[in-house]
Amino acid sequence: MPQPQAFHSTLVRTLLGLMLCCMAMLAACKRQDPENQSGDMVLTASATEVYAGLATPVKLTVSGQLPSDTISWSLAGPGSLSATTGSSVQYTPPASIPNEDSAMISASRNGGSPAQVTIKLHPAAPLALLAGNLGGAGNLDSKLATAARFYGPSAVVLDSAGNSYMADTANHTIRKISPTGEVSTLAGAAGKPGSVDGSGATARFYEPQGLALDSSGNLYVADSGNHTIRMVSATGVVSTVAGLAGSAGAVDGSGAEARFFRPTGLVVDGAANLYVSDSANHALRLINSGGLVRTLAGQAGARGSNDGFGTAARFDTPQGLALGKDGNLYVADANHLVRKITPAGQVDTLAGTAGAPGNADGTGTAARFYDPRGLSADANGNIYVADTFNATIRKINPAGVVSTLAGAAGQSGSADGLTNGARFHLPLGLANDAAGNVYVADSGNNTLRRITPQGLVDTVAGTAGVRGSIDAVGAAAQFNGQHGLASDAAGNVYVADTANSTIRKISSTGVVTTLAGTAGVNGSADGMAGEARFYASQSVAIDGSGNLYVADTANSTVRKISPNGQVSTFAGVAGQSGHVDGVGDEARFYLPQGVTTDPAGNVYISDTLLDKNTPRYSAVIRKITPVGRVTTMAGSGVLGGADGLGATASFNEPRGLASDEAGNIYVADSANATIRRITPAGIVSTLAGSAGNSGSRNGIGALAQFNNPTGLTVGADGFIYVADTGNHLIRKVGLDGTVTTVAGDQLQLQRGISLGSLPGGLDSPVDIRHLGGNRFAVSSGNAILTLTLP
Repeated sequence: MPQPQAFHSTLVRTLLGLMLCCMAMLAACKRQDPENQSGDMVLTASATEVYAGLATPVKLTVSGQLPSDTISWSLAGPGSLSATTGSSVQYTPPASIPNEDSAMISASRNGGSPAQVTIKLHPAAPLALLAGNLGGAGNLDSKLATAARFYGPSAVVLDSAGNSYMADTANHTIRKISPTGEVSTLAGAAGKPGSVDGSGATARFYEPQGLALDSSGNLYVADSGNHTIRMVSATGVVSTVAGLAGSAGAVDGSGAEARFFRPTGLVVDGAANLYVSDSANHALRLINSGGLVRTLAGQAGARGSNDGFGTAARFDTPQGLALGKDGNLYVADANHLVRKITPAGQVDTLAGTAGAPGNADGTGTAARFYDPRGLSADANGNIYVADTFNATIRKINPAGVVSTLAGAAGQSGSADGLTNGARFHLPLGLANDAAGNVYVADSGNNTLRRITPQGLVDTVAGTAGVRGSIDAVGAAAQFNGQHGLASDAAGNVYVADTANSTIRKISSTGVVTTLAGTAGVNGSADGMAGEARFYASQSVAIDGSGNLYVADTANSTVRKISPNGQVSTFAGVAGQSGHVDGVGDEARFYLPQGVTTDPAGNVYISDTLLDKNTPRYSAVIRKITPVGRVTTMAGSGVLGGADGLGATASFNEPRGLASDEAGNIYVADSANATIRRITPAGIVSTLAGSAGNSGSRNGIGALAQFNNPTGLTVGADGFIYVADTGNHLIRKVGLDGTVTTVAGDQLQLQRGISLGSLPGGLDSPVDIRHLGGNRFAVSSGNAILTLTLP
């Protein structure tokens, strides 16, 4: 009988042998099936059903792979992939397809069996991109982060679950971005400033700026415009922690007894003490866990840059805050400094020199900043600086050495890329995650950016609005400004590219060319195509002979472009404004804004002088005959909303014009928030809306509401279609005055372009033009869209 010790040794050897054998067999299995090296690989897509021509790509991501794995992608079907390797790619649908189709995308690991997803393709989206850029400001929520829109975000914080929170300042909201990229509005209502405690969309903020997150999941908000500190609990309930809404001041005390003046930066420590940069008071405040507010450093109303202890120190509009690994509080100071406050209250200058803006890297006071506004700290003791007016992100190591992490000083932009190849525009808030990434609230670009430890900058949420003047196809083209529209029988769209002072042409396939003028060169010269000059032209119209008429706003003239490209001045004299009827250059205009033509070849102009603070103001509709004779058809120098005949009627900032087959002229009376009709006999009536009563309500006649309607057109059905700019909607007005909404978010009035099925989303549409049948062109943001109605 074996001894217990020998038996134990034998058993151990046997079990060890079995274990090694199993491990060898498992390794062999793994070698035979690469797909299962780290378990099942999962392929996910942000959408599995899209329209051709959709400008927002579908994001595809794999998970379950090892870092050493090689992921290969392939596509079977129409469209294109952004890459053929990597853990994530984007699929762009084709510009058009004749029938229903599909695309199969495969991802394989190390050459093994692929994971696949099929994306169903529909021929044409009811709301699609014709040309231009879809990015820019807005408030659109979305399941795809880059499809969401923000408006001047100024702060970002991260939680341990991978969620990001942003103070969406100009929207007066707090936004949340999930780890999967879904963007939602956590609290507040876009475009509705106020100070209301409550849950979710019932709460109100006024220009929230700073954010801080405590260990219990409570989110603190520096509600700058309200002069208060708010809290969003982990369950989403908003309450006021300190200060009194609308009451600026510099009072220490408990809760509502305390007063702040434009607080901006926030940070919270492990003991639940909340530090506040009380910007307009030029002081640092502290709110302890019991809600008692005291002044930590600086003195209210005393601006300066002195170092010192506590209230003996001076600051200039302190903003961003960070708590370092060393326990010190770091402050972004408008003196072009980064300051340090020790736990004992001693204030010192860490980097920069007071009153000396610049962009130099270096140690301590040898470094230069230009109005730094955001700070964050990592676990290694580094401090990161949003060097706002340098458009860069800087880094201060524990030794006080300042370097430039990303961006190029003085070169604003939105480009992603590596270190100094990336561009930012007014970066503000910063945050760090455990993986070493730095997140940037890129305020001027209305986006959330990320800088990896390797220095690669990408856009996490939102899409920057790109303005410019590039002739190209579809999304590669760029425009800049207002964008009044016209269209011809061949399906070409003509664009008044206002800020570029040019007239552009878009073919039915999305090819953009510059028809007349030179981008960025203002003037009034007549001539052929590129020789001609315009100045902030706002609208265009076309007649039956193919002549284009241009409301050349800042020149106070009406221009004509013949089919061969010859530009001439049809009426008025450049630089000579006024209200004079007459023939050709005898006439004078103030600021011609809208233009349309009728079947008889007459041209109509909405002529507005917007300065109501002087005796010189005008809001009239002018008529120009084919021989150039200018008369005043309706309105006078009196602003108002009166109906009547000719000069007895009044308007208030009339803009867009349209005509029907019967010779009626329709007017988007913008500041009155109404749609007006002028008969051939000159009788003015209000078709829909009520003067001075703006809103978004559908209804009949005066019961309906608009908000700054700017452009309009007559459809094949004889109805009036209105670009309701302030509501981000397209409205339809029946001949009986019944108003309905055909595109855009009627319920929440969200701002941001969302292509695909209706109602979709729009960004401040300024004009709409009928293309034939049930198709329209819409100018929205810096893009020209096509709208196909049922």
